[in-house]
Amino acid sequence: MRAWESEIYYEDYCGRFAGEKLQMKNLRIMEKLPGSPGCFVCDNDGTNPRSLHLHLMWDEENGEVCVPFEPDETWCGYSGVVHGGILASIFDDAMGWAIRRSCGEWVVTADFHICYRKPVTIGRAYTVRGRVEHRGGRKTKTGAYLTDAKGVVFAEADALFVSGAEIVPQETEKRNSNEE
Repeated sequence: MRAWESEIYYEDYCGRFAGEKLQMKNLRIMEKLPGSPGCFVCDNDGTNPRSLHLHLMWDEENGEVCVPFEPDETWCGYSGVVHGGILASIFDDAMGWAIRRSCGEWVVTADFHICYRKPVTIGRAYTVRGRVEHRGGRKTKTGAYLTDAKGVVFAEADALFVSGAEIVPQETEKRNSNEE
């Protein structure tokens, strides 16, 4: 079992996936979020067999959703290099769930920008972190970044999301309200 598969996720301040050997003073506890059934990124109940099955973690201290992952060869566009569209999907989930967790609303992406700084390759641990930057009315501005275990930034994104009751299927709202 990987560290982020437990209900409580521990991470050291450098962003590495923490094991039991780390000293407690360097750890922060994160809440595991439920994910969405059928989601390409975060379906963990088996609804979508093609899902990446990633776990979303809420870092209360920093007000961020953290998505740890280790890509494999099935994520590649070029040999050994992760497809940018998959990374964009992970960014989108991290930012959307940051709004869901901090503001309590479901949202959809209205505008999305990403800057790829370095190739993301297979066989390494990475984390995407998404946060709310500004909220006004139905619009929420978010930001996110992708780092490796050493804290090196590989990509950054920002997006504008809009909220509204009509945007979320009732079965998704019902499932996630029961789990909160």
